[in-house]
Amino acid sequence: MHHEPLISDVADDKEMRNLLEEFTSGLSATCRRLEVSLAAGNVAEVQRLAHQLRGSSGGYGYSPISHAAALLEEAAHKPATTPDVIQSLGDKLLRLCKRAQLGMRSLLLQAG
Repeated sequence: MHHEPLISDVADDKEMRNLLEEFTSGLSATCRRLEVSLAAGNVAEVQRLAHQLRGSSGGYGYSPISHAAALLEEAAHKPATTPDVIQSLGDKLLRLCKRAQLGMRSLLLQAG
């Protein structure tokens, strides 16, 4: 399991730093909604949140999150996908989001 910080591809762009900080701080609320939706088996909401993360994370240089969100969105869209598969893909996406938050904290500490 990977616990190292996930750094945005655009983290070196000083003009993007505040936007990245806002995006990663907003991940907390999105992750909470995703966790609740996964636990409740609300596949439509899981799909909606995954779609949202797919687009926004890609725009902020977090391609691993975008890719994981795309997999979850596609799986949630297919009626034959089992709840275990959706949960597993959701868990992977949640871990990546937490790693992005760690990455932003480490960048802020380095900028000091």
